[in-house]
Parts: sequence; structure tokens; C-alpha cells
Amino acid sequence: MELPETFKPIPENVKVYETLYQEYSKLHDYFGHGENNVMKRLKSIKQSVQ
Repeated sequence: MELPETFKPIPENVKVYETLYQEYSKLHDYFGHGENNVMKRLKSIKQSVQ
């Protein structure tokens, strides 16, 4: 059985990776957990024009 490929972060980029992850996490929460229902509204618009 073949093991899945793994990736190791470039040590000098770890701080940037962590900063980006924090921002993406905020976006996920903002758009995906009820703070802003824009995604539901967009899906509703899409369904109304099909």
C-alpha cells in the first residue's frame, strides 16, 4: 500500500502560512457560519434563475 504524499513547510515561510491561515479561517467563519448569509443568498439567486 502506497503512503499518501506529504508536504513539509518551508521553515522561513511558516509565519506567512500562519498569518494566511488565520485570515482564511476568519473568511470561512464569516461566510460559512451565519455572520453573513451571503453564500445562502447567492445560492438562492442562482436557483431562482435556473
